[in-house]
Amino acid sequence: MSATDSLLGALGVAVVGGVTLNLLDRFNKQMGPQSNKWFSPKVKMDWHKDMPLGERRQNALDAHNGDTLATGRALQALANVSQDKQTVIEATKDAKYFFRQNRLER
Repeated sequence: MSATDSLLGALGVAVVGGVTLNLLDRFNKQMGPQSNKWFSPKVKMDWHKDMPLGERRQNALDAHNGDTLATGRALQALANVSQDKQTVIEATKDAKYFFRQNRLER
């Protein structure tokens, strides 16, 4: 890794295949109007970033009938499309928790 690559990485910029990508754009509120939101989850989880940890995870797990893998995948999908930093952080933590639980169940 060159000094230029590490500097670009620190600035939140990546060069992929000769194309420069601004990695911080996903959190830019000016990305598009509300009407252009395309993500609609298949299962209503009653999950919100401001809920207590246990309640949030229990609601998500109950919505997927106790399937830890499906719950983890749904939360990872939410984290991947969210433009809110706190939602990304919380959904990613919860998804990793359910992936770990799924591994332990096997």
